Amino acid sequence: GDVFVAIRAEDVRLTNSPATPNDAENSVPAVVRGVTRERNLVRVRLDCGFALTALVPPHAATTMDLREGSPVIAVVAVNAVHVIGNG
Repeated sequence: GDVFVAIRAEDVRLTNSPATPNDAENSVPAVVRGVTRERNLVRVRLDCGFALTALVPPHAATTMDLREGSPVIAVVAVNAVHVIGNG
């Protein structure tokens, strides 16, 4: 049946370099669709073929030069992916 997949934004790590294969992580290419400063973090909206949001420290956003249209790789630990049944 149908399921929902939930990933907390703070569990999404962003990188500019291709991820090295790792059995404990999932990685997916993404494009930045929006960057918003929120208190002491930066919310990064991503398009991975599905919507995904990352919360990153401001220095990481600056170092990676995150802006709309930037290509990135989203990395998520396997245990940070929560599958929720529908029904």
